[in-house]
Amino acid sequence: IVRVKKTVVKHGRSAGQPMAIITIEDLDGQMDATIFSDTYAGIVERDPNLIAAESIVFVRGKVDRTREKPGLLVSEVVAVDQSIPRFATAVALCLDRIRHNGQKLQELKPLLEKHRGKVATYLQVATGDANRVIVRLGKEFQVRASRPLVDDVEHVLGPGALKIIGDGNHRLRRLEQQKLFPDDAP
Repeated sequence: IVRVKKTVVKHGRSAGQPMAIITIEDLDGQMDATIFSDTYAGIVERDPNLIAAESIVFVRGKVDRTREKPGLLVSEVVAVDQSIPRFATAVALCLDRIRHNGQKLQELKPLLEKHRGKVATYLQVATGDANRVIVRLGKEFQVRASRPLVDDVEHVLGPGALKIIGDGNHRLRRLEQQKLFPDDAP
């Protein structure tokens, strides 16, 4: 968040309630985003310091194209430290046949039980020459995606051994697949 302009709703059912117009920035540029009073109240109730200049957050909403310059109508703001449990739809344990032996797999079982939850868990094993095998583990190995899980897995398997998978990854993969099939194809 680059800039925050807090204001009060002047008309309508939310008259007198606070709202905010923020400017968000990523590596591609800046965009104005509107946080209406109902959404703003919920965010401030959960974390009063979340909507502030220089905060790094995830923002979800709809693009508003009713004005000359498009903006975003914000429906959700999530702090970075809350992003893993909020957006994770699966986790992948990335195994290397050389570094990770049967003993390491035995160490994973109690670790996964410690972090039991509802997020699907996959084993991804590199088979050499850029190929890999991916296996979905049973429900008894589902986990609660969190920073402590990442830390525990990396302690056992090493840095980068756990991938957090979210819907955004699926969307990016779908976009890449769409490039393979242009609209003008017969």
